[in-house]
This record gives sequence, structure tokens and C-alpha cells, in this order.
Amino acid sequence: MEFPFLSGPEMQILDNPNHGDGQIEKHRSGDNYDLIKSKFVSVLPAGEWNQGTPSRQ
Repeated sequence: MEFPFLSGPEMQILDNPNHGDGQIEKHRSGDNYDLIKSKFVSVLPAGEWNQGTPSRQ
């Protein structure tokens, strides 16, 4: 498939404070990219491990 995002939703993983998308609601780490914002915005600084669990409601 040429564009993987066409096969299903994607969960955003990035450094919110240091990336332009991290300032856009629905583009932050943990968001279902451009569709659904996460309920909580709680990420560790770059270089540390975060944990997340995709779920459906």
C-alpha cells in the first residue's frame, strides 16, 4: 500500500513540546491522528519512555 494511513487509524507518537504537531489538538502524542484527541495529555520528556494503550469506545 502506498500510504499506510489509508489502512486504518494511527496513534500519534511524538515529542509534544518540541514538534509543531504537538501544538495542534488532535495531532499530539496519544491522539488518534486528526480524528480524536486523547482524554489526557501526559507525556514524559524526550528520551524517556511513555506508555499507551489504544482502545475503542
